[in-house]
Amino acid sequence: MRDIPSSVQRQALQLKINQWSPWQQPMTNIIWQNNHAQVWSWQADGNANKKQKFLVETRYFPRPDATGLHTLGCGQGYEAQYWRQGILKESHWWPESPGQNAWQDFQRAAGLEVQAGPPVIETQKLAQPWGTDYKLDQHALFITLETALWKALPMTLVFLLGWKGTQIYLLHQDINAQLQQQSELSRQIEPILQTRSQIQDDRRFLDQVAALWKGRRQLQLLDQVIAKLPDPANIKLMFWEYQPDQLRFTLQTKNTDPSLFVKTYSDLSLGKDVSAQPDAKTGQITVIIRFQVDASL
Repeated sequence: MRDIPSSVQRQALQLKINQWSPWQQPMTNIIWQNNHAQVWSWQADGNANKKQKFLVETRYFPRPDATGLHTLGCGQGYEAQYWRQGILKESHWWPESPGQNAWQDFQRAAGLEVQAGPPVIETQKLAQPWGTDYKLDQHALFITLETALWKALPMTLVFLLGWKGTQIYLLHQDINAQLQQQSELSRQIEPILQTRSQIQDDRRFLDQVAALWKGRRQLQLLDQVIAKLPDPANIKLMFWEYQPDQLRFTLQTKNTDPSLFVKTYSDLSLGKDVSAQPDAKTGQITVIIRFQVDASL
């Protein structure tokens, strides 16, 4: 018999019992006293049925409350017990009354100082056994479930971490695939974008050329205007604006007489109407020539 004072050791006890080989046929009897488990374990013969309920005979002897050594006379053999403060700490069974050497060995095993011969053999029994029977099946189920839970917990954590890691890896792969797809798409689109940009540049250039050459005779018109300047050495062209319906240009000159410029450019027969707007403060004069409706300058 061994005393197990901690409930944590219950699991270890049950595991130790479950680890016995099938042919050893271990038999146990577990009795609870408050938080202490009194455990008897012995090897039964091969005909013993584990479903049968076995009782320890010495439970029917009075349970001492004080610390001390006792020798019990059982139906078969003898048992020595060491009690400490009402808890059975050590016991041993012999088929015959223990001799001096056997008794001293028992005391040494219990961690006691060796005394003389064993105490008086007790034979008085009680009608009811002491202690509370241990519900082995219920506790075994609880211990089994608890053990399975603790065993499954690391595997569950490994599974969760593995699943999460797999999800992160797949997400990373998906992001890489999308980036590669975007890179390939950009590579394929780049020539198209370059062509589009080139077309836009060409269109702007053509628009500029068209604006510059709007009217077949614009350059000729410019030559004619400059050629008719009254005093070319003292006159400077400051502004030129050509539109389909009129021509506007500004001259920097010392002579800002509008009639002079109206007469000069009316003789060219460039338009149906010629006007001049002088600005004495700046010394400039703006000439406006309005074309015929069917003019194609």
